[in-house]
Amino acid sequence: DNTQINTWPKNAMWEVVAERSGLSWEATFQTLQTINGKAINSHRAIVRNDTLEPISVVKSRYHIVQPKDSFKFFDEVINGIQYHTAGSLGNGSKLWVLAKMPYQSEIVNNDKVDYFVLLSNSFDGTTTLKIVFTPIRVVCQNTLMMAELSGKYLLNAKHTESVVTKIQSVKGLLSELNEKSLKTESDLKKMQSEKVTDLQIENFLKNLLAEGKEETSTRTSNVITEITDLYQNGKGTEIDGVKGTYYGLYNAVTEYADHFKTVRGEKEDVSKRFESVNFGTSARLKENAFTKIMSLVNA
Repeated sequence: DNTQINTWPKNAMWEVVAERSGLSWEATFQTLQTINGKAINSHRAIVRNDTLEPISVVKSRYHIVQPKDSFKFFDEVINGIQYHTAGSLGNGSKLWVLAKMPYQSEIVNNDKVDYFVLLSNSFDGTTTLKIVFTPIRVVCQNTLMMAELSGKYLLNAKHTESVVTKIQSVKGLLSELNEKSLKTESDLKKMQSEKVTDLQIENFLKNLLAEGKEETSTRTSNVITEITDLYQNGKGTEIDGVKGTYYGLYNAVTEYADHFKTVRGEKEDVSKRFESVNFGTSARLKENAFTKIMSLVNA
């Protein structure tokens, strides 16, 4: 139950995307009761209106945000937005759409970064409704996650009565997205302009992964070795101007975090990697690496 389809026409509106990616259904509440027919007022079930299958059980104060209401506003917010991928996990318990902005950077020749907006929603009460600014390096599809560098997501709303109002409030985010794109391009180019030695790489990764511990554990040493190998031989390292720079080091960390880092529970639930890469431990690793590298190149 992992839908990812990007076969819709260019500049398709949300209705087309929803239909082709299986997100055109709505969620409805159903009351719960005990086996002897007594109502359970503290919780309600959420059910899909197309299949009538239950998605989850949530507290009564939970407020449903329909897929069309959480995603369609992209049509109104960003001129030239291109829906890229959209899908669901867990019978619709988690939904997302990734939309591409009409802007692209070239950090060095033939090494481009595209800029996306990721919106995720859930119907199981486990996560908030989030909108995240997401740069992606084209050559390796590394997510250069910087969601929280400004101290906040573009939107991070609980499923309460105010959630729809909060969605409406971000309709003016186009100028903020443009600013973030330009700032990201500037920061990545600054990383690329700064050379880094093998010893600096080793010390940086120890500081990043060992969390201030004097002794490096075997597991941390293995991760350092894996990231160092990606720095030398990962995707995009053959491009002139990447290897030997802090930009190359940062991309080694992002490639490890996105594609190789162990994610707990992934074998049982494939959505765990998606959550980790965009909102969890993998995202935090990339954010920490970005912050630490920028502090070094700005020193």
